[in-house]
Amino acid sequence: MKTLFEGLVLVHGRQDVGKTSFILGAGPKSSEYAFIDGDIKGKQIAEEFQSEAPFGMYVDLFHETRDMKEIEYYNYCMGIIDNIKEGQFEAIAWDNWSKFENTLQPYVLENMGKFRKYWSAKGDIKGAQVWQSANEYEAAIIDKILHKTRMLLISTPMKPEKINGKETGRWVPDCKKPLIEKAQMRLVLKHNPNS
Repeated sequence: MKTLFEGLVLVHGRQDVGKTSFILGAGPKSSEYAFIDGDIKGKQIAEEFQSEAPFGMYVDLFHETRDMKEIEYYNYCMGIIDNIKEGQFEAIAWDNWSKFENTLQPYVLENMGKFRKYWSAKGDIKGAQVWQSANEYEAAIIDKILHKTRMLLISTPMKPEKINGKETGRWVPDCKKPLIEKAQMRLVLKHNPNS
């Protein structure tokens, strides 16, 4: 079965709304999926999906990287991305992207010479430059993955919105600007309060 939708599909939701089940059920058959599982409960769901047909690739990212620091985790994830060949999988599902996304700013800080020749000496400007470089780098990584597959499904949790350090009572997606800008479709899954 071919994918019904091409490009980046971004799925947000609070805990236990079915993000993993959705991203695994929204694409082709299991054998045409690469499932990068960074969620504590993902393995159980993955086993249920694989009971009928195994995934083309399954990475238990949560357990394989348990004690890794940011840069180790970044290197491990980039190794996974680099080892996927163009056209190898009809779809790639990454559940949950947030931990990997949070390694990109530390990676930029540790490798500043790769991103800019000159950085501002002024702290607040330099901080903004690091943030911008991390966002640009994340966009490049997303593009790299999208060139390897027809459909990229990424899940992220929700987090309480804060303005000036105070919670507003609203929940917002726990992801940065590049994911939102690159997504062809964004879905927010919610519990039905009447269910």
